[in-house]
Amino acid sequence: MIKKYVLAGAIVAGMITVVNAGAPAVMKPYMPIFKGTDFPVEDSLQRIVRESKDGIRSIENKVRRLEEEQELVKTDEIYRTIYSIYNNSRLNIPPYLTKNFLRQIVKLESSDYWKAVGSMGERGYTQMTKEAWYEVSKENFEKNAFIPKKNITASIKYFLLIDDFCRRNYPNWQKLSDVEKIRMAVASYNGGKENLFMLNWDISKMKPITKRYVEKINKVMDSILPN
Repeated sequence: MIKKYVLAGAIVAGMITVVNAGAPAVMKPYMPIFKGTDFPVEDSLQRIVRESKDGIRSIENKVRRLEEEQELVKTDEIYRTIYSIYNNSRLNIPPYLTKNFLRQIVKLESSDYWKAVGSMGERGYTQMTKEAWYEVSKENFEKNAFIPKKNITASIKYFLLIDDFCRRNYPNWQKLSDVEKIRMAVASYNGGKENLFMLNWDISKMKPITKRYVEKINKVMDSILPN
């Protein structure tokens, strides 16, 4: 079914190309209507065609991403868990915190090992600390932090806590790009949201481990941004 939409998009794109090629000739009979005005008929038609093309490309990209996502759901157990949480929970997750973003967090934090334990007692896929766990969950940390779904859910909730903190404290947070929001979120996750706030949101002043963490996310930024 998805491939049919891609084919349909390609056909429409071809039709638009034909219209685009003949646009001036098509519009000439109607030019007298606008005689004596500054109405840019041909420019307007060209703009409509360009926007139509961009719309088709956008649809095709979204379809491609959807196909990739469905393949990941079939083949990647961790992604399947993340997918389930995003689609079945009632969490209000902002668009920049994508499923691919959380998948990369798991890779960076634990190398996909569900029983990973950090030097400071962090546990599980997303290396939740006890302090962070109890900020977002009432369940017992020792008993639940290694359970994949509960660990990832707690991590998502903690990123939502970071998002709320940034919305309340970062000037014009809503105007930041998705890339900038992601950088702030991961710096806060690794180095502490209060610490970043005290440093006037300057990631370059965070500890080296946090700066390296942000740079690792930068390297995969294209794959985790929203569609």
